[in-house]
Amino acid sequence: MEKTSISIFQKHLGSLEATEQINQDFIRNTHNINEAIGALQVIDLTLKKCLSLGEDSQAMLELICNATFMGTAIFDQDIQVCLSSQSRQIAIRCIADTLTNNHPATLNKFLSQKREEIAEFLDWLMDLMQIDDIPSTQTSYQQSMTLSKNY
Repeated sequence: MEKTSISIFQKHLGSLEATEQINQDFIRNTHNINEAIGALQVIDLTLKKCLSLGEDSQAMLELICNATFMGTAIFDQDIQVCLSSQSRQIAIRCIADTLTNNHPATLNKFLSQKREEIAEFLDWLMDLMQIDDIPSTQTSYQQSMTLSKNY
């Protein structure tokens, strides 16, 4: 009888450890998704401010160079989100060259296009997170966000 009680206890303990791991993964991955959203919002806000500056490419360049998220320069970074079986990546690259080497109309078109890419990325992420048939506890361990400098 004692052996059976111990085996039942061990079985339940193992179950609790698995549940704890799922909870830890869910918390970590929710944090990572929120970081991706925050980083994209910082980029979008910076691009919006650049558009409001008109033709002042020096002020735009200063905004871009000073834009950070959680202490990390945010431009020329890869932002990748993996959720369930889908993955998507976005990066705003070589923006300093674009700011200094283009006509204002071309520059405004570029900045607007990048803002649109960010909006589409966020829409994709929100749509994917709302799919009813993705049980978050089973797929949360597959979610991740990475910010990495592309050298």
